[in-house]
Order: sequence, then C-alpha cells, then structure tokens
Amino acid sequence: MEERARNAPSGDPVGPRTTDIPEPEDYGYGRAAATAQGGEVVAYGPSMEGGRMIVPLTVKNRGDERASYKVTVTVKGKNDPSMTKTASAKVTGLFKNTTWPTQVDVTGVGVKDVRDLVVTLKVTKTINRWQ
Repeated sequence: MEERARNAPSGDPVGPRTTDIPEPEDYGYGRAAATAQGGEVVAYGPSMEGGRMIVPLTVKNRGDERASYKVTVTVKGKNDPSMTKTASAKVTGLFKNTTWPTQVDVTGVGVKDVRDLVVTLKVTKTINRWQ
C-alpha cells in the first residue's frame, strides 16, 4: 500500500464519490410510468435511444433474502390500444436492499410519440434459497 501511494500521480485520489447503494431515483430515468411488486419494480417513461424505443426499469429487492425477478412490460397506444408491444427482462439473485437498473426494447409498437404510450408491468418474484 505504501509503495502504491508513493508511486501514484499527484492530485486528488481517484475513488467512488459515494459508497452508498443507489436508490432507484439515483439513476436519473425521470418520472415513473408504472410500479409493481409493492414499489420494488419501477418502469420509467419510454424514450428513443439510437433509433430504438426503450423502457428503463429499476428493480430494488426490499425483502430479507436474495430474489430473482421476471418483469414483463407492456406498452400500448393511448388512442389505439391495438398498437401494443410486450417485452421481458430478468434480474437474477438480487441481494436485499440492492437496486438493479435494466431496460426493455419495445421498438415496433407503432407509436411515434413516446408520450402516447401507456406502460403496465407484470412481475414474478422468486426467493433464492441458495444452499
């Protein structure tokens, strides 16, 4: 450790600015569009990224044991419910009090303006009892 410190360049030390476990709102996805599983799963408003329509998600295990989640996201047009797209994401072995960011791709829903979409969630949570 002493040798490493001696050989390090001058200036401010490099390291994480915070060691806190991020909360869902710390990811900067904006306003929640839907929540499920007692607030453990949050879907945020769809956005366009690189020509793809993406729905960002955060999953926070508020339980006392590791858990896995299967999240099914459905987006529908507000004015035309026939314009529907469903996509799923899996989060496996999430430790308690930990937040995991992920996203689903709902490109092809047929709606051009993301403000014309309604987002719904279906979540299956499984407790992982590792031996």
